[in-house]
Amino acid sequence: ALNRRIDVRVSAAGGDWSNGWAVQYLYPPGTPVSQKEPDINVAKNGDVVITEQSGITDILFLANGFIDVGAVSFELCGGNRLRTIQVSPLGKIMNDPNVGGSC
Repeated sequence: ALNRRIDVRVSAAGGDWSNGWAVQYLYPPGTPVSQKEPDINVAKNGDVVITEQSGITDILFLANGFIDVGAVSFELCGGNRLRTIQVSPLGKIMNDPNVGGSC
């Protein structure tokens, strides 16, 4: 969002992050098609289960770098290995491999 200077919405596919997610670039009206990135759909991959503890299914990354929902934490579990992805209210993404953690 910050690099493009536009808002970017990331939404859980079918309301469940484990199904994948969609990335939607929210360009202002009148932006020429030649200057737009296409929206992206990311399908589920393998047996990874993704959960978001607060029930958030939609995150808006604002053009100023912030996100609209405060801090968000995702747990990714696959192959009995646990990983936590945290997104701060400032939009910073942190990856915690949870060494020794299991699903």
